[in-house]
Amino acid sequence: VEKFIAILGKGASIETKNPRILLGRISAAVVIRSKIPICLEEYTSIRSLGRFILRSADISVAAGVVTKIIA
Repeated sequence: VEKFIAILGKGASIETKNPRILLGRISAAVVIRSKIPICLEEYTSIRSLGRFILRSADISVAAGVVTKIIA
């Protein structure tokens, strides 16, 4: 995770911009950068390639959908 952009409320409205931390069960807009190439597409284009799960030590720490790809 490179940057936390905002914490999202109901209906994807922005509640907090540039949060320092994210707690459990919170929806947020984030920027994720990968060291290796991965196959992703925007969720609106191809739903199966627009979902992701972040794992650390066999524990799922985050899940979400791809809203925008920054090259």
